[in-house]
Amino acid sequence: MAGRPREEAPVLEVRLADGSQPLKRAYDAWRWTTLRVGPCRGAASLVPITRPGLVALRRFRARDPATGKLLWSAETQDDYRRIGLDGGAQRVGSRDALEILAWNGEPLLRLPLPEDAVSGAAYELEFDVRIAAIESYEPPTRRLPTSLTKRALFILPHLEMGGADRFNLDLIAQFTQRFDWEVTVAATRSSRNPWLEKFRTLAGDVLTLPSFLPFGSYPDFLAYLIESRQPDVIYLSHSELGYRLLPWLKTAFPTLPVIDLVHIVMDDWNDGGFPRLSCRARPWLDRTVATSQDLQRWLVKNGADGDAVDLVYTGIDTAHWRHSAELTEIARARWGIPSDRPTILYAARFTPCLLYTSRCV
Repeated sequence: MAGRPREEAPVLEVRLADGSQPLKRAYDAWRWTTLRVGPCRGAASLVPITRPGLVALRRFRARDPATGKLLWSAETQDDYRRIGLDGGAQRVGSRDALEILAWNGEPLLRLPLPEDAVSGAAYELEFDVRIAAIESYEPPTRRLPTSLTKRALFILPHLEMGGADRFNLDLIAQFTQRFDWEVTVAATRSSRNPWLEKFRTLAGDVLTLPSFLPFGSYPDFLAYLIESRQPDVIYLSHSELGYRLLPWLKTAFPTLPVIDLVHIVMDDWNDGGFPRLSCRARPWLDRTVATSQDLQRWLVKNGADGDAVDLVYTGIDTAHWRHSAELTEIARARWGIPSDRPTILYAARFTPCLLYTSRCV
């Protein structure tokens, strides 16, 4: 799974203001590659990618090729902001690189080279470049500020309508609105993701990997997210791929805490479902969260470390979900329910995997 695809290498172009032929350089799609391009004369612009994708550049230099004298450089976030961007693309938050999401056409970077660097003799450009995704992707409609103090990477299966997904939404809302965290979401399972926009309104990045990335490149992309976002913690919930990748992930990032949350035992899938995966992943998890006492006991009984399993009920927002006498009377009239009979509305997504619910409530 960690192998890199062997498609045609991406190409970066340096376009010169004098109208001469662009200078082209191929580079490794998945590793940081240092490119040196020259000789250049006059103003220069970069086209770092000529197909839809996510590309990052850093450590820009312009040097005199004869003496090695540094004529211009850009290596901080403030420096990167001064680089102009044209074309069908947008900047994506990153502290240590200029990261660009291109979904239409070719992004054109206009380098703010000083006049004395471009009006004299030839110069040589140098920079690092790397691609993170090579397929088209719908850009997010709204991003949160990138100056927040803490960051979390959520590895989830999908963005469906359901109780587990509702809990993730509520949790992200707590992280971002109450505690000022920045959250990146990576969804690993193919889905129509009907709640995509709900997640986008709360999380800084929402990336549905199957929509723009070959399956074999998922580990590389997750590593890229960790390197570029520098999360303080990884939150894993009900992503089978996330559990399968934990041994590799903890080897690559041994000091990064990983916390998982499980909702329910599934007796008819994988000998217990996600709680079973959680128990098997104990060596690579820092803590596990269970949403019921019975589930907490099941985890400990089946190999989880009792001191590292916390109980957190999912709960609901009581300011949003409130009892309505008017709606109750409408429901009674619609279904002919006598006024002296209690009424209970149980809203859930019923599947064969929920047979354990009666023992978990």
